[in-house]
Amino acid sequence: MDILTPNHLELARLADGHCHDETQRAVSLLRLGCQAVLVTGTEAPGVESSESVVHTLHAPDGDRQWEWPRLDGVFHGSGCTLASALAARMARGESLAGACEQAQAFTWEALVNGWCPGEDQCLPRRLWRLPTS
Repeated sequence: MDILTPNHLELARLADGHCHDETQRAVSLLRLGCQAVLVTGTEAPGVESSESVVHTLHAPDGDRQWEWPRLDGVFHGSGCTLASALAARMARGESLAGACEQAQAFTWEALVNGWCPGEDQCLPRRLWRLPTS
């Protein structure tokens, strides 16, 4: 497996139960054979009121973080959008860090241009660049 893209809650469920922080949890997954872990910060405990979201890439050659402005609303499909965009970028042969950065940028734009059909969750508009008429 090349990369996992869990949020903080998923990371805690997947990792060894003896791990106490994000880095230890990510390392436990790397030891199982995963080549990298991109932990998304959207579900990080205690940061719901934060003005930004931090995503962290854990890889054998080191960690890297990206910070994005937190968007208003609750989104459904953001993790799937990120994972799909990341897989597409990696399939094109991009570097891991470059693919992570570009996939996050694509996902953020899809969320900024998202569609909120009712009072609940908003949906990423993945094809937002296409004309609507």
